[in-house]
Amino acid sequence: MQKAISKCLLFFIIGLTGLLVLRDVIGFSYNKYLLVGYFLLFAILAKPKVLAPMLCFMFPLTWGLPYTYIFFAGIVLYWIKRRKMPIQVFILISCYLLLEIIASFWYPELDYVAIIKYTSVLSIFFTFLYDSNVDKEQCIKAFYIGSLVLCGIILISTIKNAPSNWLYLFSRGFFRFGKNHIEEVVDMALSLNANNLAYYSLIGFSLSLSFLMSNKGKNILFYIGGCLLFLIMGVFSVSMSFVVTISICISLFILSRLQERTTVLYSLLITSVIVFIFAYIIFKMPDTLIAFSSRFDSTDIATANQRFTLFILYNEAFWNNIRFVLLGTGVTQYTSVINIFSSMHNMIQQIFVCYGIFFGIIFFISILYPIKAIIKSRKISIIKWLPLISVILFTQTIQFINPEPLMLPYVIAFYVLATAPLKKQTNKGDSL
Repeated sequence: MQKAISKCLLFFIIGLTGLLVLRDVIGFSYNKYLLVGYFLLFAILAKPKVLAPMLCFMFPLTWGLPYTYIFFAGIVLYWIKRRKMPIQVFILISCYLLLEIIASFWYPELDYVAIIKYTSVLSIFFTFLYDSNVDKEQCIKAFYIGSLVLCGIILISTIKNAPSNWLYLFSRGFFRFGKNHIEEVVDMALSLNANNLAYYSLIGFSLSLSFLMSNKGKNILFYIGGCLLFLIMGVFSVSMSFVVTISICISLFILSRLQERTTVLYSLLITSVIVFIFAYIIFKMPDTLIAFSSRFDSTDIATANQRFTLFILYNEAFWNNIRFVLLGTGVTQYTSVINIFSSMHNMIQQIFVCYGIFFGIIFFISILYPIKAIIKSRKISIIKWLPLISVILFTQTIQFINPEPLMLPYVIAFYVLATAPLKKQTNKGDSL
């Protein structure tokens, strides 16, 4: 991942970051269509290889952008500029759009905007997953920077608006990064709940580890700084899933490095820095330890904060309706259709419930097939698997296809695998 970010992409990132800081940190309000116009200004002029990373930069920032307009315009412009696209992209998009249209006949109220929003994100998802001409390295870097911007703005704006006794409230479970930030929002602003904040923090952290090992010491301070920011945001989200998943990632990181003697010391140094940072946070702010222990000791731990209860309720409702089994509930209004008090918190269950058994299987095949092709041609280390492991494990405790932006990090995790070095080809004569 040594390729520098293109100037057009760099200017776009700096400008959009400035606009978000101006609105969410400084407090200068402006019409949301300014963001749409700013994107279109660059998108119309940009080549496809630059437009794709522009969209990837916005993946973590969708929670503060009018992405219905931006993603719809972005994917249409991308298709026009690319001219030729793999046919399976349009087959998959048409299939799941038709499935949503059929499901909408049972919706209490038809919401065209929600369907357009879902279709736009789904189109980007399948397009970027199957288009081999996407500049994957640029997309990974753009997404990583977008994640840094997301966490940086949330950190500053949350502390800025927090009450003076926020650490006390935090230790008692009344204050979480993400949760309390979103409750303060009146107009459009960069905001997401605590679980989603932990999700992006986890992916950013795993990408930091991948960058640290891939770049072999280059920009080490920048990526360690990224690790620090993502770790802080994950800790202050007080997400149990974050603690469990990041522990698995760090363990895999250490084990993978023990097999390569030349990088053992470097890996131990990075791990020591991460552990030291975490210990320093606990030492300086012991309330963080109290907050986590109270989360793990609470009565909700037996049901994983009602996740197990919801899992059972959705399963019962799903299997008791033959239409749900065959065609699913639909995506955009599944809670209203199935009439359960809260949304699902499991990726696998959500896909099968919303799409039905047959189309759920097709969906899983469609997102796993590109990975199968990559595995055959690439030499993929455990470090490269960490972002995908993070996405798959964490989404078993949140959603994936609704809210629809949560599926987009999967594309970036796939790109990390796709940028692994090619396997050495052996000539037929070599075996003689």
